[in-house]
Amino acid sequence: MKKNLCQVSIGQIATIAFIEGGHGFQSRILSMGLHPGNRVKVIRSSPFKGPLLIENLDQGFCLALGRGMAAKIVVDDVIQEEGVG
Repeated sequence: MKKNLCQVSIGQIATIAFIEGGHGFQSRILSMGLHPGNRVKVIRSSPFKGPLLIENLDQGFCLALGRGMAAKIVVDDVIQEEGVG
């Protein structure tokens, strides 16, 4: 089932399926190192609709993304990390 990155819970791992939005937005996300096929894990979700802290498990870095940007990143294969929850 496809969902956007905002809908992924803390501790869950998802695979980026595709990036919605215009060419400029897609280019910006790609330049940040997030590409379709990458596995990402939500580390922290700030309260009051603040940014998400995610870890790119394939490239080994963490990144904070605003909710508006995260809502345009469509993911699938969402799983709960073992030992969490």
